[in-house]
Amino acid sequence: MCSVPVYKKPVVAVVSGGDEIVPPEAPLGPGQMRDINSYSIAASVESAGGEPRILGIAEDTYDALRAKVQGGLSST
Repeated sequence: MCSVPVYKKPVVAVVSGGDEIVPPEAPLGPGQMRDINSYSIAASVESAGGEPRILGIAEDTYDALRAKVQGGLSST
């Protein structure tokens, strides 16, 4: 009998950062761009065998980014 090592899928948090980033469905204002990278990165994570968690867009502040990271850590 042989044994096969089994591992849990890695969970990868994806956060977009920046006051200029808006969700794909939101209207664009001056100097803004749509958040497309988080969906592309999540698809790459999934195709590599991981489980992506899109945490959303963090404003350009330390506290906003920290809150997104803490939220991601507490959801695992």
